[in-house]
Amino acid sequence: MSVKQTKENTCCFTGHRDLDKRQIADARNKLMTLIAELYENGYRWFVCGGALGFDTLAASSVLASQSAFPDIELYLALPCKSQAQGWSRLNRGVYRRILACASKVEYISDSYTPWCMLARNRRMIELSSLCISYKLRDSGGTAYTVRAAEGASIPVLNIANS
Repeated sequence: MSVKQTKENTCCFTGHRDLDKRQIADARNKLMTLIAELYENGYRWFVCGGALGFDTLAASSVLASQSAFPDIELYLALPCKSQAQGWSRLNRGVYRRILACASKVEYISDSYTPWCMLARNRRMIELSSLCISYKLRDSGGTAYTVRAAEGASIPVLNIANS
């Protein structure tokens, strides 16, 4: 039986799409440790935006953590139903597997709009009491999401700097 999703037991992830192999390995190790720590502190719901790169890595880490913590839930807040349309076959396959395993999926828009990505980022913050980021620069969607979290007085832990 799943735990009801509340702001207090929900954490979101935001990070760059373009991570190199060293950054991916670093982030994966940190995510697995951090998810276990967050679980011990009462977090059960983990929100990911479904993009390539860090989002996919975070979602996969949440799903992998379910073997140790079966009541962990993956919540996908997705910008639109066609998000993966232009992706490679491999990346679309990974996306479909994550989508199939998610406990909850929410689409911001039925189709792509100029605002759906930023609205998705704001929605992830709205749902969460903590934001985990992998932020290496102060521009782009990750930086926008971190600023939105800080503006909403949501703590942000940047694992790229730890």
